[in-house]
Amino acid sequence: MESTFIYIKNMVCDRCIMAVRSLLQEMGLEPLSVRLGEAELSRPLSAAGRASLDAALRRLGFELIDGRRERLAEQVKTLQAENEKLAANASA
Repeated sequence: MESTFIYIKNMVCDRCIMAVRSLLQEMGLEPLSVRLGEAELSRPLSAAGRASLDAALRRLGFELIDGRRERLAEQVKTLQAENEKLAANASA
């Protein structure tokens, strides 16, 4: 079976990763990996499953990203957050 990637908006920290991983597991979606801004699922989502996941993510302050431009913008934000975290750790 082929894995699939989903892209998620507003993930900025390790706690976000834990929240999204937990939600995916609760929904029975078997995440193979969860990182800032994306998750790899063990199987593709149906249209209904995608809509249900997006609604559940929105309740937690996240949302699914579909478009390439929006995905790139979110990746830039994620990199910026990671750089700020590294800079804070280096100055501590």
